[in-house]
Amino acid sequence: IDFRSALPHAVHTVQSQRDTSGLSRAVLYFRVHCYWIRGTNQKKQWWTNDLEKAIALWDTHASSRSKLKREARREKVEKNERKKQDKVSRKVEAEQRRTRRREQRAVGKRRRAEKREQDRCSRQRARQKLGAAKRLQRARTWLEATKRMRALISSELQKKDPSWQMWLSYTWKRAELPDSVQLATLRFKHDCVCSVLTLQDGSERHGPLRKSIREAE
Repeated sequence: IDFRSALPHAVHTVQSQRDTSGLSRAVLYFRVHCYWIRGTNQKKQWWTNDLEKAIALWDTHASSRSKLKREARREKVEKNERKKQDKVSRKVEAEQRRTRRREQRAVGKRRRAEKREQDRCSRQRARQKLGAAKRLQRARTWLEATKRMRALISSELQKKDPSWQMWLSYTWKRAELPDSVQLATLRFKHDCVCSVLTLQDGSERHGPLRKSIREAE
């Protein structure tokens, strides 16, 4: 039943019953409350004793109610859609952050591995360089020792050679050279002498060339 026809019928019935009972007609006031109207300055309710005017006011603002409902439904749909989009965006951003963190961890891991490899290569090169220096030093020591041994053997053999002793006596006025003096060569073989100093590591240091053993000593 539509209230537009039911309400006038109910009012007419009440008034008829009062007339039949001999009572005065009731003075009725109708309140039209349109709570859906937006705006703080907008009027939302009206009081009137005219039923037709009350129904007209209701009909006037009822269309706006339907419009507001449609707008509310549309806003709700849009709000839900925005929430879905925001949720999807947050998921995408979270996945992008996780991807960036994974990439950063991978880059950091790769850099640390490269640094470890560089350090290992540096240590290996340092060990190789040190090993080469040690081998070179051992070779030099062995060569110097060999030279000293050959010189010692040659010296001992020469000392036992009578002709060598005669040559020393004739040239240098000595039958034997002191341990700290050796024959040297300036212009021709054995034409001068020099002093020899043996260090703690076994190496030898030669002094300046001299023309006599006394100067060399």
